[in-house]
Amino acid sequence: MFGTLSSLNRRLDKLEQELADRAWRAKLGTCNCSYVTIADSARPEEFEAEMTLRCPAHGFRHLGIIKRVFSYKPDHNVRRDSQLDRKFAEMMATYNARLDQANREVAHEPREN
Repeated sequence: MFGTLSSLNRRLDKLEQELADRAWRAKLGTCNCSYVTIADSARPEEFEAEMTLRCPAHGFRHLGIIKRVFSYKPDHNVRRDSQLDRKFAEMMATYNARLDQANREVAHEPREN
């Protein structure tokens, strides 16, 4: 009798884990996180829009490696604007703070077996 119950419990545990794995994989299928994000220094509003999107799978949307590009004038000089530089620096600080918070939350989540 006990052998049958323990066997049944093992099979039930295995089935529960398989269902949890399937649900996790289905959830990850909706992930919209990026490996690389391009931030055009002349269009900070586009980067800000990327920052505010949420990932349906993770909540926080990871932007991956963030590459900042600059616009060039026809004379091949980089167009720098100190106001845009400050805005970009502020947005990066905001994103990094959100990323740190998301990483802390994940570190404190209980893990499923």
